[in-house]
Amino acid sequence: APTGATVFHPNGSGLNDTVIHVRFENDFVSGTIGVQTINDCGVSNTRTVSITRPLPAMPEPISGPTNVCAFVTTGTLFQVVTYSIANTPGMTYDWSLPAGVVDDDIFGLNIGKNFIEVRFDSGFVSGVINVIARNGCGASEVRSLMIRALPSALPGAITETPVDICPNRSF
Repeated sequence: APTGATVFHPNGSGLNDTVIHVRFENDFVSGTIGVQTINDCGVSNTRTVSITRPLPAMPEPISGPTNVCAFVTTGTLFQVVTYSIANTPGMTYDWSLPAGVVDDDIFGLNIGKNFIEVRFDSGFVSGVINVIARNGCGASEVRSLMIRALPSALPGAITETPVDICPNRSF
């Protein structure tokens, strides 16, 4: 049996057995299981099957605003913002939030879902929202989205264009 797997013979010792049960531990990644036939005339070549743990794919890109300036708490007012990814049946999702970003799901009703509803504390400047997908085989790679509270840009230079001549100039 490959590392992280245990083979059981449901019909006893495994002699003359055509069925096995394999239990895969959490640390199983991949391996090969082989079988041979043996009789009075000799031993056959080994027939093998390769097995790989199918980890979830990285979630699709996260949807939601990246400039969150308009959503940062001012006084006692705050707005809830939703970030989401495409849902894949059979997956649950774990979200992690940077400092200054708060999960608005105070009752835990959205745990494991493909979206998260958040609000931003007044001091929030920037950070990264992360999400991973999980299934019975393990966890995906992390999908990340950089978010910032970008202040308003400085207006461009002011230019003057005279429209009247002296002494009653106007611009």
